[in-house]
Amino acid sequence: MGSFAHLSELRSLQNTLNQAIDAFEQERCSLDLPELSTYTSDPHPLDDLNFLPSTSLFAARRTALACIGQLKVLLQSPYEKVVEQSCAVYDTACLDIFVRGGLVDELATPDALLNGRSIDELHQALDLSPKRISVIFRLLAAQGWLREVTENTFVLNRPALQLRRGSCGRTWSLTPGKPKVASSLLDFVTQGEWKYSVSPAETAFQISHGTSDTLFQYLARNPDQFEQWSASVRTYGDACHLALMEDYPWHKLTQKTIVDCGAGLGSLVESLVKLPCLSDCNFVAQDLPQITPSTTSNLNRSCEDLLSSRRITIESYDFFSPQQRAAGAVIILKHILHNWPDHDCVRILQNAALEADPETKILIIDNVVLPSTVSGSPHALQDGGAESRKDSLPEFLPRNYGAAAKASLALGVHMMGVFNGHERTLAQWEAIAERSGLHIDMVYHVRAPDSVIECSLGSGTRMQNSAGEPRATRPVS
Repeated sequence: MGSFAHLSELRSLQNTLNQAIDAFEQERCSLDLPELSTYTSDPHPLDDLNFLPSTSLFAARRTALACIGQLKVLLQSPYEKVVEQSCAVYDTACLDIFVRGGLVDELATPDALLNGRSIDELHQALDLSPKRISVIFRLLAAQGWLREVTENTFVLNRPALQLRRGSCGRTWSLTPGKPKVASSLLDFVTQGEWKYSVSPAETAFQISHGTSDTLFQYLARNPDQFEQWSASVRTYGDACHLALMEDYPWHKLTQKTIVDCGAGLGSLVESLVKLPCLSDCNFVAQDLPQITPSTTSNLNRSCEDLLSSRRITIESYDFFSPQQRAAGAVIILKHILHNWPDHDCVRILQNAALEADPETKILIIDNVVLPSTVSGSPHALQDGGAESRKDSLPEFLPRNYGAAAKASLALGVHMMGVFNGHERTLAQWEAIAERSGLHIDMVYHVRAPDSVIECSLGSGTRMQNSAGEPRATRPVS
């Protein structure tokens, strides 16, 4: 992307957006992908969590979304922005009604996908007020979920296909508690003894649910909610999985034992064991005793022979206790540390490294939050002050790509509200690693919200940030 420093903010963003769209279309055509359309009843290949966009397509889409977000900030009336933001709680409420009220299912039938359903037909089918349905639907239509083909007759748009039964988006949307926790954030942040607390037992979750339990303790007492929560967490892992498999250089690992700590169903082990470059490695899937039966059940379906041959081992382990397998091994902590405040992250990493030796490698797979400094600003920072590549980010775009990063940033607020955890900048990851007796050797950014942070014992070696393009599927920043 070229620089438009001589142009106004509006013209610069317009030119950057045009370049991003042109780059997106050029790459789409080269990959022989169909054109994008909102008004279709068929998912696009890009909608599939098992489709990994090329680096050019990924970068062009991210830049375009960032430009659109900045253009909206620039052009929208500030008062209208205040009203829209303060009413955003109703976005979630209407989406919840759309899914839980059965409306999306009625609109997802083959006939309705072609011809739509009238408000009166939905009223007859679901015994819901037609006036209320129309109010809710027009808000959802403004957000792209629906279109009104004739007055009071609506059809699903392509994004809403992710809300059909069996889709990852529906699973995520059905997880309860987010609005309830969000409603208690103000008290959590501004009032009482908890406003400086770092305990996972003193959060907006406890305030909103009237409990002294941590979220995990609460879920243990409510198994139905635990199943739904676990399923939603798996969808986030699924959304990042292919990029992680392709963009991290697994072939560089020389260790012969790979331990997935907090493995859940064992999906990461299930994929890693199939990589030819790791064919001489043994794998250990670790989790709490109440989780490992599910791990065993899942891995038995796809890797029964590898379990029998002991190439895959499943064992109970609490990461707040010393890790006995660290010597000469790779220890993986995927989507673990963002659930915990800093002092608990230090405990987890210290336990992981307690029996480590110079050959041990600890991989933290989590989000690395970039600052929101705007490119071209004299105050713009590099990654938390750490040495890194020079960005070619166009003028007037935030380093974290703004609107393109909103989902990850919102998840960070949710982590804070339920765990006193949060997503972290590179400087924050460095501080935690140093307190744990580790240093960061390399950070790999992949084509997903995740990054892979490589750590080893000791101190004094300055970390590097993957910036080159050593492979066709290079790490993407």
